[in-house]
Amino acid sequence: MKKIYIFDVDDTLIDTKACIRAIDENGNEVFRAGTKVFNAPDSTERLLRPGLSWDFSEFESLEQIKSERTLEPFNVLMAVADKYPCYIITARQRNDMLHTWLNDAGIKIDIDNIFCFNRDYKGTVAHWKEETLLNIIMQEGAGEVHIYEDDVNNLRAMEEAVIMLNATPILNTCF
Repeated sequence: MKKIYIFDVDDTLIDTKACIRAIDENGNEVFRAGTKVFNAPDSTERLLRPGLSWDFSEFESLEQIKSERTLEPFNVLMAVADKYPCYIITARQRNDMLHTWLNDAGIKIDIDNIFCFNRDYKGTVAHWKEETLLNIIMQEGAGEVHIYEDDVNNLRAMEEAVIMLNATPILNTCF
């Protein structure tokens, strides 16, 4: 049975300290939100206020990601990257930066195996991750899919994708 490994980045591979900045109409920073606050179930109501825009630039910085503390799934990725197909499916935007970070850490993953969320996508991140994973499983013909993810909604959606294609999900929660 062919195995593949799927990893999220923020709060899964790393203990994310980068923040999303809320900017008002005058270009002033109103507040900063960490990933746990921004992705909380009630965040839409609390954070999406008229006139605010979002600055995700800290998530695009190679220096920032290199400064983050790695978590146990990072060690798993290091151990399996040269043995099994590994993929990154993340809400981050820059696969080139992630590719450089992984390469600098000694993890060789093809840049085409790093999938970054398109902010113009009309659905949820969970739905996008599910669609992305469906495509990967069909391409790989995987029978066993190991998923490392910190967000329960993303994890559920990805589990459904695996089961839909009659593969076996091995879920590794990181919350």
